[in-house]
This record gives sequence, C-alpha cells and structure tokens, in this order.
Amino acid sequence: MGASDLEDPTSRRAGAPAGTGAALTRRVPEIVLAIAAVALLVEGSLHRPLVTPDYSAYLSIAEHWAGGDLDEAINGYWSPLYPWLLAPFLRIGVAATSAQAILAVGIAVATTDRLRALVHRTVRDPATSRAAIEVLLVGTIPFQLWMALSLDGADHLLSLLVAGAFAAALDDRRCATRRGLEVGAWTSLGFLTKVFALPFSIAFVVIWVVVSWALPPPTRTTPEPPGERSAARAAGGWWRSGATALGVLAAVAIGWSVVLSVSFGTPTFNQSATYHARITAPGAQGNPFDWAGLLRPTGAEAVSAWENPSTATLASGQRVDLDERAVDGDGRELVVDGRVARFVTSVRKAASTTSLLAGTVIAAALTAAAVALVALRRIASTRRPTVERGAAPVLIIAASAAAYVVGISLAVVNDRYLWPPLLLSVPVAAHGVDRLVRRVSAGRAPARTTAVALAAVVAVVSLPWSLAALAELGDDVSETERESLPAVAAIEQGERVATSVKDFDYLGICFAAGCTYWGTPIESSGDALLDELCAARIDLLVVEGDAPGAVGSVDLDRVEVRSELVDSTILDVRAARGRCA
Repeated sequence: MGASDLEDPTSRRAGAPAGTGAALTRRVPEIVLAIAAVALLVEGSLHRPLVTPDYSAYLSIAEHWAGGDLDEAINGYWSPLYPWLLAPFLRIGVAATSAQAILAVGIAVATTDRLRALVHRTVRDPATSRAAIEVLLVGTIPFQLWMALSLDGADHLLSLLVAGAFAAALDDRRCATRRGLEVGAWTSLGFLTKVFALPFSIAFVVIWVVVSWALPPPTRTTPEPPGERSAARAAGGWWRSGATALGVLAAVAIGWSVVLSVSFGTPTFNQSATYHARITAPGAQGNPFDWAGLLRPTGAEAVSAWENPSTATLASGQRVDLDERAVDGDGRELVVDGRVARFVTSVRKAASTTSLLAGTVIAAALTAAAVALVALRRIASTRRPTVERGAAPVLIIAASAAAYVVGISLAVVNDRYLWPPLLLSVPVAAHGVDRLVRRVSAGRAPARTTAVALAAVVAVVSLPWSLAALAELGDDVSETERESLPAVAAIEQGERVATSVKDFDYLGICFAAGCTYWGTPIESSGDALLDELCAARIDLLVVEGDAPGAVGSVDLDRVEVRSELVDSTILDVRAARGRCA
C-alpha cells in the first residue's frame, strides 16, 4: 500500500490539479471528520467514565498486554488486534477513554481513505467523478462519528479492514502476487480483529476470484500506465491472487491458533464461535450471566467473567455447563427458541436499529439498486458480456456484502456487526451515480456537475437519519454520565460487586471504579441469598429501588444511589461474614 494507493492513478494524466493545496482539497472529508471526531471524543473522554461491556473486556485485556501479563492477555474469546493497538497508549500512561478517542479518530480517518480508494475502483472515470466522490464521503461523516462515539472500536476497526481488503482486491494496477499478498494482509488483520472475518474473508476471496475470472477485463478511459501489468491479462492471475491471499490468511490463522493452543494446553482455534454455537443451540439457556448465578472473574486481574465467557466459572470454582437445558420447577425441559427463531428475532432487531443510524449508506444502496439490476440483466442475457469498468467490482461488493449479512445473522446479530457491509454500499452508490450521470448527461450536460448534484442528493437526503442517531447518542452519553457517576463514587477499588438483577452497566462501572463484577445471584431473598453472597465473599450487593437494610436475619449498612436516572441501593454484605464463616 504505497503513495499511489492514496489517490486515483489517472488524476495527473487527466489534468487534475497537483500540489499541496489540491491534495488537501481531496482530503476534505478526512479533515472534517478528524476535527469533529477529536472535538466530540475529547469531550467524551472527559465526561464519560462508563465504558460498554465489550469495551471493558477489550480494555482489561489491553492492560494485560501493556503490563506483560501474557497468561491473562492471551484470550481465546476476544480477538487480539484491537487490544494490541490500545496497549501502547496504556503502557505510557494514557487514560483508557483517551486512548480509545485517539484510536477512534485514526480509524475513522483511515476508513474514509480506504473508502475513497475503493470508490475509485467502481467508477469509470475517477477524475471526472472526483467531486461526487468527495460529496459521498462527506455524507458518511455522521455515520462514522456514530461508530467512533459508540465505543465499539473493534467493529469500527473491522470496517476499516474490510474496506482495505476490497480496495486492494479491486486494484487492477497490481500484479497477481502482490495483490494477493495485500488482500491476505488486510483479511488476516480482519481475522485478528473479529473471528467472523475468517469465514467471511474466505467467501469474499472466492467471490472475488470467480467473478473477476468469469467477466472480461474492465475497459479503461485512460491508457494503462507504463510498466504496470494488469493482473486481469495475466494467465491464471486471478487464481494466483486468490491462492496467495488465502495462503497468507491461513498462515496467520494457524499461527494464532498455535499461540492459543500452547497457552491453554489443548488444541484451540477460537472459543468465541464455539461459545455462540452452544448458547444458541435449541433449548440452551443462553448467556450464563442470565441464569448461572455468581461468576468468578476470568483471572486475578480481570474485571469480570465477561473477559472470557466461554470459560465462565461459578463462584464455587465449578465450570458453567453451557449446554445445560432450561427446565421448569418440575424438572421438565422448557421450550426455548432455537437458532431459526433467534435468527429471525436478531434480524428484526438489527433492522430496526440500523435503519436509524445507517444514514448515508442505506440511501446509497437504494440509489444504486436499479443500476445493479440492469447490470445483472445484461450479464445474464449476453453470451459474451461487455462490462464497463466498475460493474464487476460492484457485483463482487454486493455478493460479498450479502454473504457477510447472511453469515453473521446465523450466529448473533447486533446493529454494530452490520457496519462493514453498510459502508460497502458507498462505493456501490458511487457506481450508481457514475452510471446515471453518463445516461442522463449523454453529452448534453457537464458530467462532473451532474455527478456532484446526484451525490449531494444521496448525501443530504440521508443526513437526517445519521444526525438523529448522533443526537440520540449524545443523549445516551449524558444519561450514562449521570447514571454512572454516583455508583462509581460509592464503590472502592478491589470490592466485589453483585447486582440483584443482571446489569451489564456494572462492567463499565467496575472498570472505572477498580472493582470486580460477579453478576447476579440465583437466590433472590432471605438467608439463602445471604449464604450465596457470603460464599463468594461478595462485598456489595446493588438492589434496584429502595431496598430494606437487612438480608435474611442480618442488618446491613446501606448506601442509596439516587439521580434523575438511577434509583438503587448498595448493601454492604461484609457485615454478615461472621455469620457465614
């Protein structure tokens, strides 16, 4: 990935302006995004002590890497790349939220750069469409700010790596081997970010190679640069590129599995996929935090068992049986939604939340839908199709995005898991704008002006969705601050905390306060609850509402946590330890 990868290779030959000023003009989206992200994230780092449950795990693991504690740092559930990127900041003393802010800005700017490179691969004449491309990229800024502010950095990072992999794969200026190496590097980093990237990357490489091999080489509007040899014209080039990419990906995946296997003392590829398969099997009870009772933190320095839920262990030291079936009071197995029902529920939930925050990318996909259908009909109805530059890349992007959505939906769906395929609709929109411009103008209207106008419509029409999502996120940040501060102030470092009902906010609260979160006891009241808490040596029990100052036969000290959003009572269980000894 060299300097030539950062701009359209035909720009200078097409008469595009050169020099620092022109380069800065071409980077307007990155500049605007960086300024906005810095401003918002700095404020967030100053006023947001509570982190998300997943991010608390990533941060805890990053601290293990920063401190050189490999026994706890090597984790079979959470992939290592995002903690690796955080660890250097934590090592030099940067606060966790500040480290996340710095990294989020870098990821957002890099994602915009890779999206630009990818868009260049999908339009016939990048020089003519440059202004339209910049308008579309500016339109993605609210969506990317959402990703940065959501504190789900690993999913944002995966979006960058997916865009980078596609941009590398669709760069027909590279020779087959170099292109394969670059695709292999991007997809390998994706695997080290999210394990789902492995099957998706394999599907993507297969789709890329087959479509590129089956369709004719794209036509160029400018002469091929001297010394550059198109892989599309090289015999067997596509297959060599694919084999090289898969070879690099396999080497990295096997290498990391060897590290895990040595660390755990048993052959281990990944624990996340197995965990999700077990908790979503028909009749399974799901996340052990919902039903298993008090759970030990994963390690001596861990915040909670969420640092590796696949190895969840009860307070007694017994490993949780994730295959245990739900039963009623008479011991009869309950009917629990199986994978199909959970799949439908997950897709419905993800669709409802994604429709709010997707913004530009959803509108972008709609803009190009008709164009994609036209291209598919042409390919299906001609024996030797003549496909313009951009049609094959768009088919590769669309098919790969569909494979991504279907694949992730079969496991577990959250709206943030759909960020990569949503961003992939931006280059699809660019191709649609490019095709529509050439059809509409047909020599009668300036192509560049028409392209900018269409891109502006796509971006502006979709902005209200993204801006509404940002406003909602801003309200969430404010509520999170007001909700978490009283609890953080009431808890001291090293204390063991349980909650009367499952409350994953305490993962973030405990990360901020230095406590450990043990989940929810099975017993709900009386001496049985007290015995369960004492056996795990729980220090504090958080109860919703105005709880009495006694559990069972023991009076306990109580601290009320009150705010506009919080109404809970913290009971000090340590007073009962003499009874439990």
